[in-house]
Amino acid sequence: MKRLSWSMLLYYWTFIEKVQAGDVTMQFKDDTANISKTRKETIIAFDGSSTLKEWVGNVRAYFTVKGFHKNFFKTAAGFMNELHLSKTKNIMVIGTSRGGAIAIIVAYLLKIAGYKVRCITFVQPKVAVRKNAFRKLVESLLEVHRVIAGRDIVDNMPPIGYHYETFEYKLDTVKGKLDHTAIRKALENKIKGL
Repeated sequence: MKRLSWSMLLYYWTFIEKVQAGDVTMQFKDDTANISKTRKETIIAFDGSSTLKEWVGNVRAYFTVKGFHKNFFKTAAGFMNELHLSKTKNIMVIGTSRGGAIAIIVAYLLKIAGYKVRCITFVQPKVAVRKNAFRKLVESLLEVHRVIAGRDIVDNMPPIGYHYETFEYKLDTVKGKLDHTAIRKALENKIKGL
């Protein structure tokens, strides 16, 4: 798998900013997404937790479905039921925080449905059970790029029993409160070589 440039990661980050700004083209319960089409690909972007109900669901990590965190899997499956995509295009699924967890599961479900798909997550919690053979299948099928912010708690949740999926890019310049502006700034600093 080829590493993406920091400039390319910033380009994809702008699609998450669209969702944050309210440019929502799809909704399942409290979760929202934006579907954008470019000449080369369809981009599906998921934002992070925005309600107390979502945060409570994030913490309930002791339930699993098919080797995945139950809450994330059910939300991803709900979005899959609403998606109507052409199989001729490349698909990039991206997300931040809770949206990153949903994105990686949606990417996996699209892949096993026969789509050509890649995935980028920003500050994503763990989604797959550590010792599950299913997790290894996900890793072997997907091209996943995971951007982390070393001091952020979300990168390390849930703390026990779950595992990350793949390739990491570390944003070590993020300090203090981690929000969308801080992630954008850290990506810009990486591009500038700071």
